[in-house]
Amino acid sequence: RVDSPLFEQEGAASVLHGQIEPQPEHGLWSFVTASGLRLRMLKRADQQSTGLARSQRLRVMARDVSLAVQLPEGISILNRLSAHILELSAPDQGRVRVKLALSGGEVLLAELTEYSCQQLQLKPKQRVWALVKSVALVD
Repeated sequence: RVDSPLFEQEGAASVLHGQIEPQPEHGLWSFVTASGLRLRMLKRADQQSTGLARSQRLRVMARDVSLAVQLPEGISILNRLSAHILELSAPDQGRVRVKLALSGGEVLLAELTEYSCQQLQLKPKQRVWALVKSVALVD
C-alpha cells in the first residue's frame, strides 16, 4: 500500500521476489524475478554464493528510484526498467510518490520532487524508465 504507516520510518519501499543467480559477474549479482526481470546489484564482501538459488526478497527504496521519459544512454546506472505509471500521490509538500508497473507486472515505487514530476509532465498510464543504481540494492 502506498499509504502504509510502515513507510514513516525509513521511507517508501518496494519488495521484489525472485532469486539471485549464483555466479557474480564483475562483482555484481543478478537478481531475477519470476517474470524474468533482471536487476544488477552489488555483491557484498560477506556474501557467499551458497543458497542463493532459493527464493529471495529484494527491497528497493523509493528514494533510490529515478524516472526518465526516454531510455537514457551513456549513464552509469545499470538497472533501466521499462514501466508505466499506475498512480501519483503527494505524501508531503514538495514530494510525489509514483506507483509503477514494471514489464513483468511487479510494482515499484519511486519518490520524486514535485518539481521533477512537473518537468517530466508525468501522468497515469505514461510509459517511463525506472532507473535504480546497483549500489543502492541490498538483499
